[in-house]
Amino acid sequence: MKVGLVSCVSKKKKGKHRAEDLYTSPLFIWSRAYVKRYYDKYFILSAKHYLVKPDQEIEFYNETLIGKTAIAKKAWAEETFRQILKAIKPDQTTLFIHVGMTYRKYLVPLLQAAGYKIEIPLAGLRIGEQLSWYDKQTRYAC
Repeated sequence: MKVGLVSCVSKKKKGKHRAEDLYTSPLFIWSRAYVKRYYDKYFILSAKHYLVKPDQEIEFYNETLIGKTAIAKKAWAEETFRQILKAIKPDQTTLFIHVGMTYRKYLVPLLQAAGYKIEIPLAGLRIGEQLSWYDKQTRYAC
């Protein structure tokens, strides 16, 4: 099974919404469109809520891992890892990670140690390059 993981973003709608509708930045919109098209399922990694199902209703929040201490980031990664283990079994699953280094640094090693196959399609690309990559993948898909 192919499972995509996308990251929360700072631009959000006010109020309570389905998670996939809460985040409004172009990067989220493009990454969401891509993972919905190419993977069997996807989840959102949230700085506040950890692993979020796309149809899960959540309130507007203003929290990010950027600027947090390494201890806080590790704690977030450990809780997110526990939630991933409950939701997605590692056998015959490849996780396609569409999140930045801040969100994956401590999480990926935990996932790999548990036996998940990991792919990071946009590793090393800056935001503008990521947007261009999503555009090309979507535009030229058959």
